[in-house]
Amino acid sequence: MAVRGRKPALRDEWADEFALFECFLFRQGKKPETVRAYLSRVKQFLEWREQQGKDVWAPVSMQEVDEYSALCFARYARAGAYHRLSAVHAYRAFLKARRHLARAAGFC
Repeated sequence: MAVRGRKPALRDEWADEFALFECFLFRQGKKPETVRAYLSRVKQFLEWREQQGKDVWAPVSMQEVDEYSALCFARYARAGAYHRLSAVHAYRAFLKARRHLARAAGFC
């Protein structure tokens, strides 16, 4: 199921990753509005990682989540910060599932 409406503009190298993440979210039963919002929030998170000089595709550490969390709570109202962090945690779950599948298939 594709998300209708406006999707975040993605760099070409992010398109495949986000398509898989989108499928992951739908398989978890997320609504299209939630998927669209999570894609946008994770894009912001990846841009922040890049600005920090971090490898965008490296595994996301809890230290990074803590740093991003502090930034979110400093910039946004509590509900907005929690929504951004929910998207980041969903992305971490996606990365973990993807690594597990890659190991099971013998890619790692």
